[in-house]
Amino acid sequence: MSNDAIRSKVEAIDSVVRAFSADIDTFRVDVSSKVNDVDAALGRLSTVWEGTLQQNFEEKMRARQAQIRSALTRAGALKEKLDGIAAEMAAMLAILNAAGEDQ
Repeated sequence: MSNDAIRSKVEAIDSVVRAFSADIDTFRVDVSSKVNDVDAALGRLSTVWEGTLQQNFEEKMRARQAQIRSALTRAGALKEKLDGIAAEMAAMLAILNAAGEDQ
């Protein structure tokens, strides 16, 4: 396979990885914002609703929020890995570009 063909494939992979990383980041920001909105709503709700039903509802919502935050943490770890792969792709492209200049 020629350097140009390899370079083209690496560039395509790099583009996909960077786009996926950006999409994950957007997802994390959006979901985090919504979880914060739910937090605020639960706070407001507790000022007008009291009792066992309210406490049970709030406990269930807090448990779900914890699950969501855990998923956001895992998404953040995935984004970090993708960013590392993108850095490796950039290094490979630099090597390929340098090799192409030498020819």
